[in-house]
Amino acid sequence: MEKSIDMKTIERLEKKEEQLRKKALNEKATEIARKRYDLFIKHGGDPKQYYTKLGLDGQGPAVKLRHDPRFLDYLAFSKHWGKKRDILSPA
Repeated sequence: MEKSIDMKTIERLEKKEEQLRKKALNEKATEIARKRYDLFIKHGGDPKQYYTKLGLDGQGPAVKLRHDPRFLDYLAFSKHWGKKRDILSPA
């Protein structure tokens, strides 16, 4: 008697595999972004300079930019910068 795997199970496994692959790539991308942020901070960068570097000046209110990948990168940098500043500043 042969066990047969139905198509739904196969599709579910394929989706799970795809999610895991995306997660691994996302983790790698996050690691690379953190290194890039650290380098920018090391050279005296702050969120205002990063905002300008990304070319977001003059783009209008942030509400219009909320889906722009550059703006999302800026938000991630600002969060990272805040954590680094808290760690490095004397209490």
